[in-house]
Amino acid sequence: MNHTLTICLCFFLITVSAFLFPSCGSESNSQSKGITYTIAPRETLQHEHPNKPGTPKTIEKQQQAATKRIDSEPTPTRQKAWAMDTTVYYYKNSRSISLLITPWKEGRRQLLFYDPFGSLTYSITDKSTSYTSETKITAFHDNGAVASLTITLYPDASMYWYSTNITFGINNEPLWKEDFQHPEEQTTIPENAKSYWKNGTWHKQEMAIEQPYKKE
Repeated sequence: MNHTLTICLCFFLITVSAFLFPSCGSESNSQSKGITYTIAPRETLQHEHPNKPGTPKTIEKQQQAATKRIDSEPTPTRQKAWAMDTTVYYYKNSRSISLLITPWKEGRRQLLFYDPFGSLTYSITDKSTSYTSETKITAFHDNGAVASLTITLYPDASMYWYSTNITFGINNEPLWKEDFQHPEEQTTIPENAKSYWKNGTWHKQEMAIEQPYKKE
């Protein structure tokens, strides 16, 4: 009887103790001024991954990586100068080249004239060395062929400079060339200043000299 009573008393005390003093497990709650605190085990805390996208450190690293990647990429090959500076004129409503002007290289450039079938009809070499010779296109035909141009020549250490006017037909074939000296001297009449194009070269125009008529 006493033994049974002792066992019941012990069981009662254990039950009351468990009710009044709950054990502190992985989580413990306490109320203070209406605020509830939850204590979690240290090993269950989740730390933000240092490489998680969106964090300032990650963004900075991504920017540095992008900058390094751009710097390490090869620079595109620069286009050749002749491809960038060459000037091309076409015949009207056609892809046939009428005039091609190359860029300056080592003080020289070329003007190449073509007929509508692609054959070279004439060429001029401009120079910028000890003297300057430069061509300016002054007019085009309606079909896109060159109609006229002027070549200006400035000799080195000279009191004169010279100009040449050339006219062309509708197929870029040269017709006439006329040379001038500047400044012009009123007392001087240029001789054979005009030339015509024939068989691939220039020919001086014959000047007729008037002879006095003699009466017999």
